[in-house]
Amino acid sequence: LLGISLYLVSLVPLLKLQDTNVSFTFERKRLWSIWSSHRRFMLAEWVDNIAQETGWLWPIYVYINLVSVASVGVVGTLGKIGSIVLALVMGSLSDKSDPRRLLRIGALLMVCVWVGRYLGDGAWFLYTITLLGAMAGKVFAIPYNTLLFVEAKANPVEFMLLREIPVFLGRLTVFAGAVL
Repeated sequence: LLGISLYLVSLVPLLKLQDTNVSFTFERKRLWSIWSSHRRFMLAEWVDNIAQETGWLWPIYVYINLVSVASVGVVGTLGKIGSIVLALVMGSLSDKSDPRRLLRIGALLMVCVWVGRYLGDGAWFLYTITLLGAMAGKVFAIPYNTLLFVEAKANPVEFMLLREIPVFLGRLTVFAGAVL
């Protein structure tokens, strides 16, 4: 009941939003122009979405190792706590520092976390690596999105709409792999 109430209260600011109409004409020629000029970002977005769509594997891995439903809840809670704490820190740090440097650090941390996830076991190890994984994810995601939106400044509506293509491709890749 509390959750429903909070959800309804969070909708109140949306009622005051003004209607906006965005005009967009899809042209294949323009699509390939944007794709080729932003190839690195489109490829990164594709791979990032593959990683996001496979995020549900970690709680299953934790459950299989600890055989406890409560452990999945602890993993989810620790992940959210780590994300919240580091989102606040990384937001201001990304504005003050070079986002490319932070992105490299975040990518390196993510690799370390994923390698570390399969090197240890036990409840405390899995909880700690979950917290570190969520934090490393924010160290990567915030500078990545900063760079992505800087890239989109020229024509934000067109760029963001066409950005959905690699998002779809990432999801399609994961679901096709799951089916096969």
